[in-house]
Amino acid sequence: MPLLPFFQGVVDAACPSNGLRKDVAALQAQLMAKTSECHSLARTVTQLEEALVRRTDEYDAVLQALTRAQCVIRGFRADTDTYLEAVEASRRVVKRLEADLQVQHALNLEAKISRMSLELQMIRHRNQTDEIIHGLESQLRLARNTVDMCAQREADAADELEAESGALQARVLRYLKDAPRSSVGSTQAADDDEDDFFDGDDDDSSSDEDDDTPIVRPRSGSACELDRRRPTTMGQLLASLRPSHRTSTGSIARLVKKPSLSKCNAHSRVFSKDRVTRWRLCQVMSPSVSSKAVFGSYTP
Repeated sequence: MPLLPFFQGVVDAACPSNGLRKDVAALQAQLMAKTSECHSLARTVTQLEEALVRRTDEYDAVLQALTRAQCVIRGFRADTDTYLEAVEASRRVVKRLEADLQVQHALNLEAKISRMSLELQMIRHRNQTDEIIHGLESQLRLARNTVDMCAQREADAADELEAESGALQARVLRYLKDAPRSSVGSTQAADDDEDDFFDGDDDDSSSDEDDDTPIVRPRSGSACELDRRRPTTMGQLLASLRPSHRTSTGSIARLVKKPSLSKCNAHSRVFSKDRVTRWRLCQVMSPSVSSKAVFGSYTP
């Protein structure tokens, strides 16, 4: 049984070797504990050194990987810069091409508008030419109708002249039969006068306008004044027309002599006055005549 602490102290004081032994034993125990602790610390340090080496290797590997990543990033950045420069260049080229395309489109539109305006002018000129040609045809038909009417009147006047000449011949024969024949000379003179009177028709073709050929006026008041000669030329026929028709026929004759479309603007009023539609004009005019009239090669 252990002693009381007081008595243990007294015993140790009375016998110091026992206390020393106890101290030595305690110190040895502490030394063993410290030694084991030191061994454990040494093992821990060794493990820590090994871990530090591993961490250092890992850190070096990470640094190498980071370096490689930085190199790759630099390469990617250089490629990205190159791609950006290419994109900017392509964008500038695209903008320039768009500007050129807009300019070309504007030029094409302007050329198309010019071509369409030229076609419209050609169509208008063709329409005006067709109107002028139709007006000329109307004037020509009017002139032909006038010539036919004058020829008919001339034929009627010739018939009336023949009838009146027959009646006059009968009157002269009746007068010669009823007249007293006083002498042979008077009879011969009357016969000579009668022969000269009836032979006047054959001599009219070679006589001038100022001869003393008897002019017989028609009984109808609306007929033209005609002499006994039949007009054989266009000039004589135009001279025999009424004064109201001479202007139109003279203009038609001038147009026939000089087929110029620039001098036919006055005849377009005839087309607008008659109010003839274009589809009738297309029926009257053939494509060849219309094309010749447009390009100035039409000759009436």
